[in-house]
Amino acid sequence: MFSDNPTSMIKSPEQILDEWFEAFNIGDLEKLLSLYHEKAIHYSPRVAKLKPETKGYLQDKNALREWWEDRFQHLKGLH
Repeated sequence: MFSDNPTSMIKSPEQILDEWFEAFNIGDLEKLLSLYHEKAIHYSPRVAKLKPETKGYLQDKNALREWWEDRFQHLKGLH
């Protein structure tokens, strides 16, 4: 059932962070990506180091998908 109060469906930054870490730790790419807007811009010094052509910026959800698919393959021991 939906609430009459639209703010009741807004997640706090802490809730989003908890969900992000949970998705990352279990290697759930779809859950991780669900936390990003389609036009999200993500910056990471690690991205800048491994993909210098990006200057550290991933420009949308497709770029995030490519990045995290690759990272999950390299970070299998963390899951």
